[in-house]
Amino acid sequence: MSATATAAPNRSASIITSAPFTLTDRLKIQQDHIRRGDYTKIGKVTCVVWEGQKDTRGLSQDKQLGTGMMAGFGRFKRQLWQSCTLDWLNHNNAPILAVSRDRNDLLLPFKLNALPDIPDPRWKGFATAPAASEKNPEIPRIPQLFAGCPVVGDRACGTIKDRISGKTYLIFQPLLELQVMCGKGKDSGFGRIRWMTCPATHLHGALLVEIHPDSDGKHEAYFVGGSFIAG
Repeated sequence: MSATATAAPNRSASIITSAPFTLTDRLKIQQDHIRRGDYTKIGKVTCVVWEGQKDTRGLSQDKQLGTGMMAGFGRFKRQLWQSCTLDWLNHNNAPILAVSRDRNDLLLPFKLNALPDIPDPRWKGFATAPAASEKNPEIPRIPQLFAGCPVVGDRACGTIKDRISGKTYLIFQPLLELQVMCGKGKDSGFGRIRWMTCPATHLHGALLVEIHPDSDGKHEAYFVGGSFIAG
């Protein structure tokens, strides 16, 4: 998954953390929680949503609303939605979300799993309905890139570097909500965790994702800044 082809600028740590804590402090607190197993699992994150600063010129004039299953959801809307979400489509390979025992931090103790390909937002639906015998009709898809996507552009709004570890992280901010599947089997259900501006620091929530994946294709990632509430 390419994440380096981004024109997004480097950002100051002041947009996600405030004195007396540095970016390194914030990351180390979460790393220590994860290392000690000092957390409670919540469920699986199926989608991360943030408020993207996107060009909406022509949106109200979009007449290409598609047909059938795509009716009412035009190309502009599809592209805008895909440009401000990370979507695992279902819970099967979604990353596990946890909360620290002191309830101060949301954690991704097993990193972010690779994102699946998603339907091409330029697709208008089938010209003719697929045959009833065709159980899985082919839908054109595109890679879900953190940055440098030729269809929806950069999802990340910038990068930031931890001076101690030397790692560079992509920034997804301001966060709006996490869509989460909780429980198992018949007792499972979907919920959401909403992000808000922290009343004390006036900072927005952000997801930081290390640019380079590990050998298993997973990305180290952290939720920082803002405040969150379930429901």
